[in-house]
Amino acid sequence: ISLLLYPIIGVKYGKEIIFITTVILIIIYVHITSFTPSVIRASIIAIFILISSLNQRKIVSINLASICSIIFLTINTNSLTNLSFQLSFTAYISIILIYSRIKDFGNIKNRILDKIWKLCALSLSCWFGTLPLTIFYFKTITPYFLLSNIILIPLTTLATYLYFISAILYFTLKIEFTIINKLIEVILNMIILFAISIEKLPFSQITLY
Repeated sequence: ISLLLYPIIGVKYGKEIIFITTVILIIIYVHITSFTPSVIRASIIAIFILISSLNQRKIVSINLASICSIIFLTINTNSLTNLSFQLSFTAYISIILIYSRIKDFGNIKNRILDKIWKLCALSLSCWFGTLPLTIFYFKTITPYFLLSNIILIPLTTLATYLYFISAILYFTLKIEFTIINKLIEVILNMIILFAISIEKLPFSQITLY
């Protein structure tokens, strides 16, 4: 959203317009996704990051996680026992504590390889952080998480961006871009086929007890 609205940053109150528009659309997105804990958590964090960017102030990630959890639990204290809440916040805290320490490991010079490694580091940090909860609730381990995430995260991200562009064009210009929609469909089918292929691999899910 910020990227699409970037051309107006130079006009009077341009930054404020971008900020307000982005926040409104984030709130709409939260409503569309039925207020799921992971989306609410991500949205609150996104809004605080936007506020810090608008005020040109540095934000401390662990403090942001604390504020976000306080807001969340103030609205609904029962969320503490919600699995989605637990996994979402555990994954986020894992990124803060683990990812920041391993992402620059090896000092990779090649930009493409560096991005691939950072994606792997992100997946590793989330996986290790949420592993105790996964074992406790599901009694299983998924060994192919790294392979899955390297392929599925970029594809899912691309599909999300394309869908967002398609929706904006449709609601603003009343134009339906068939090519974009077909491309989204192809990407989603690729995601499903890859997920099924991973599931069929030997030891794709190890049951512990």
